[in-house]
Amino acid sequence: MTAATPTQTNASPITTASPLATPAEPGLIALWPDAPAPNEQWTLRNGLRVLRNVASPALLPVLPPAGQGNGRAVLVVPGGGFRFLAIDHEGLEVAQALAQAGYTAYVLKYRVLPTAVDSATFVAEYDRFIASALSRPADERGRGGSAPAPAVDDARLALRWLRGHSAVAQFDAERIGYVGFSAGALIGRALVEAPEPGAVPHSLALLYGSMLALPDDRPAASLPPLFLAMADNDPLFGRQGFALVESWQRAGQRVELHWYERGDHGFGMQTLGCTSDAWFDAYRAWLARQ
Repeated sequence: MTAATPTQTNASPITTASPLATPAEPGLIALWPDAPAPNEQWTLRNGLRVLRNVASPALLPVLPPAGQGNGRAVLVVPGGGFRFLAIDHEGLEVAQALAQAGYTAYVLKYRVLPTAVDSATFVAEYDRFIASALSRPADERGRGGSAPAPAVDDARLALRWLRGHSAVAQFDAERIGYVGFSAGALIGRALVEAPEPGAVPHSLALLYGSMLALPDDRPAASLPPLFLAMADNDPLFGRQGFALVESWQRAGQRVELHWYERGDHGFGMQTLGCTSDAWFDAYRAWLARQ
């Protein structure tokens, strides 16, 4: 886990941002094979790497050690307010930990809203976005928010791709998990709110996303077992109550909730000295039983 302080979260203003060289991405799977060359930007934001201006969906595979695969896969979907992807502490580091536990993991690079190429302009834009979100009363923050259609379409495309390539990658097409963070949790929620064939995961883990109830017209059969993790001091979603848990209970489906005293919004795989640091161990134990 990366070391950080509780202020280095996706809901924090940006204190520093600087461009980074594009790293090697071994095994990158373009979900649009004929798409033009990407013009993505890797940025160091508050000491953590993020990826901006993703215009073409892709998967970054992280495989288990040779001979140690358990025949299961997980799609890892980072957050970032749909302005960037928190590619490390909500993406690659999660995938690496899953791979060490035997899972074939794939980090989804989904389409995000365009942001300014210039770092200083990006900082100003994002800080205005966060300030606007936090200016609302605590119990209204995050209400009405939904995942943009392109991002949801990318997740559906990724799940269908995984099912179609499961035999080659040696995992069970009917045991594909999904773990999403913040914006990635909103995407995961959309997958079950408006289910489509081949695009609903076998298990669903949503970290610090909306806790509001699902629409009543959503098919109960679309709900997979659910794992939820949230910090009580989350400034965006921490005052929404537990209606999402009740949606699963009404549908008769299994749900597990971890409500941590502290951790803010965007703890991911960071080590913050809070009990939220233990969320991954809890998730791994839950996932093994699904």
